[in-house]
Amino acid sequence: MTEQQLVDTFLQSRNERDFHKLYDSYKLPLSRTAIYLCNHDLSIAEDCLQEMWVVALNKLAQFEWKSTLKTWLTGILINIIKRRLPKENLSKPLPTDDGIIQYQPEVLQAIDLKNAISQLPKGYREILVLHDIEGFKHKEIAYLLTISEGTSKSQLHHARRAMRNYLRDSKQKIYE
Repeated sequence: MTEQQLVDTFLQSRNERDFHKLYDSYKLPLSRTAIYLCNHDLSIAEDCLQEMWVVALNKLAQFEWKSTLKTWLTGILINIIKRRLPKENLSKPLPTDDGIIQYQPEVLQAIDLKNAISQLPKGYREILVLHDIEGFKHKEIAYLLTISEGTSKSQLHHARRAMRNYLRDSKQKIYE
């Protein structure tokens, strides 16, 4: 079923079963985006997602299909997250458990990536998550964040460089 068929079916029935079909189609990518943009604060991410669905369902009949539904939903989510989170950069290292890291190097790598992403300035983090993790094109990101495509490309370049530097530095600390 296409996303437009999912929307049309839900708008006609307004029942829970059809909502869950729509919800299940976007649950994973939207949850992942919310978690990253909320700097891994699951409580805030869940609240933002719930608010996004309330807003989206109230405006769904007016959706004009000028973008994909995923892009439209992500735009709503980003605006909610921007309103909910403090203006300052929320960079904070994630907690780690030395016992787990000592015996499971793959966990260390996952934590390093999460920490690296959480250390990025908010603008870099948004672009990196939307482009490299969620697969949005620069044109879509520019639309979502109301920036130019050139700004999106530049921010992504700087975000990737900052990630490489953070991961290189954290790797050196481990082996010292």
